[in-house]
Amino acid sequence: MTLITNRGKTNHRKLIVDLIKSSKEVIIFSGWMTEDGFKKLLPSFEEAIKNGAKITIFTNEKHTKLDPKTNLKAYGICHVLAKSKTLHSKIYYFQNNSLFTAVIGSANMTNGGLVSSEELSVKLEGKIDSPEHEEIYNYLKDLKKEYGECTKVR
Repeated sequence: MTLITNRGKTNHRKLIVDLIKSSKEVIIFSGWMTEDGFKKLLPSFEEAIKNGAKITIFTNEKHTKLDPKTNLKAYGICHVLAKSKTLHSKIYYFQNNSLFTAVIGSANMTNGGLVSSEELSVKLEGKIDSPEHEEIYNYLKDLKKEYGECTKVR
């Protein structure tokens, strides 16, 4: 376990960008997502998708503040808007082959959450056959049932 903050040389954005680039599956639950937060991660999303990664982002419809011209589907990103119940969990999940990393904490996908606000998250890593992974992945599956899943992106 490692604590992640936005203090010093490392921040949420730097860690998440590196993890996105090296993952085959990325699942993000963030109550808030703003254009500036999305743009901070966009180059890494594009690189990961070019390398065959599957990326799914869940956000609240009410708290998603994107430019109307921004179409995540056009980038190859599956985007699910939570409409019925407020999504408050912040989980950045990454999988590559038999390993996983989960960043769980307070950071939304906004400039503040990724770079400038006082945020605290825990980074957990391990093998996908571990009890920790099973617990995290089951929670993600429950959230997907609650909020829905994407159909085909492209």
